[in-house]
Amino acid sequence: MIPNLMNLRRITLCLALAAGLTTGSSFLSPPVAQAAIVERIVAIVGSQAILLTEIRERALPLLVRIYGTIPEGSQRTQALSQVYSAVLERMVNEELEARAAKNSGISITSTEVEEALARVSSQNNMSVNQILGEAKRSGLTEKAYRGELRRQLLQAKMTQLRLTGRIKVNDRDLQKAYRTLQSRERMQLTQRTLRLRILAGRTKSEKAKQKLLAASIADAAQEGGDFRELVQKHSVSPENALGPALPPLQETRGIQRATMALEVGETSRPIRDGNHWLIIQVIERPPSQLPPFQDVRAEVHQQVYMEKMAKAREHWLKSLRRRTHVEIRL
Repeated sequence: MIPNLMNLRRITLCLALAAGLTTGSSFLSPPVAQAAIVERIVAIVGSQAILLTEIRERALPLLVRIYGTIPEGSQRTQALSQVYSAVLERMVNEELEARAAKNSGISITSTEVEEALARVSSQNNMSVNQILGEAKRSGLTEKAYRGELRRQLLQAKMTQLRLTGRIKVNDRDLQKAYRTLQSRERMQLTQRTLRLRILAGRTKSEKAKQKLLAASIADAAQEGGDFRELVQKHSVSPENALGPALPPLQETRGIQRATMALEVGETSRPIRDGNHWLIIQVIERPPSQLPPFQDVRAEVHQQVYMEKMAKAREHWLKSLRRRTHVEIRL
């Protein structure tokens, strides 16, 4: 499996409830820690109210995690706020989608939910009871887990109805996505570089002269000249010679841009670095572990398609929100 590609077969027991949430409002405590629940409306979508207790129920698996891992204080308060805000946003979108589904005559039957549960069970090599048991340990009741399955099935149906057939993926998209994968990998590969710094100059004439000198040195190196000899000849800084063995991710933005497009043995154009011109040659980098494009074309296509689908769905939800009264009270 290549890095950073979406694995569509991955099924999490908490499903999409925790997707994208790292850690969530300060005025709320976990339901399990309260003797009484104060009801309140936290959002209105059309004529449908979303209640405080509903958010608590949906956020419970995340709340359990937060209260079990983050000590009491400002960090926990911030984490709770983030979770409640994100869960509420998700619930608003779901209500918008449910309204659109009702208008389109789309619904999910109990049979479809049970079939989905069986698929999750099969894909995870677990029995249905084991799946439900794991869900319960994560904070989801059986009813809540089936409710999450129902919402995901409805989302899939509405996506197919509204968006399937409108998403186009061409070869240019695939090549761009593959180059992104290459860049992400290269950003993390430890490389050794040979560097030459020359003063940029102070006066206008000196600056022009030094700029031309830096360009001529880079030209000589790119035309096959020995860059080590050029470093020795023009070096005026103790920072010259070998750079540290680091991945570009740990370098400055300028050095990242200068080296990311270089193959081993290639030399960059001069880049401005403070009061110096900097020229860099990559002299060592481990080979890429990314399979050839043709070998992963299908996976790249799937990733690009899903990314475009997600953007199209986001745009559609925004259009629904513009046409519907949405009031957030959290």
